[in-house]
Amino acid sequence: MNDNSVVGILGRRNEQLICIMLACIEKNLTFIPIDVDVPVERVRYMLQDTQAKYLIGLNEEDMGEYVHDISCITYSQ
Repeated sequence: MNDNSVVGILGRRNEQLICIMLACIEKNLTFIPIDVDVPVERVRYMLQDTQAKYLIGLNEEDMGEYVHDISCITYSQ
């Protein structure tokens, strides 16, 4: 990831999500917080429109629908 990367963060609001956001800020990355309850087509549009290169998720189950054309990273403690 470089300074121009856009990162989607998929998850519910919790302390892990805040940690990921702070890490993105520290690395000077642009991030898009995405709630898991948003419809799949809307999320795909958001990722495509922002030209996000990566998607960080809190668990693999939520990310299964988005892995077609984007690099996915699962956050674990």
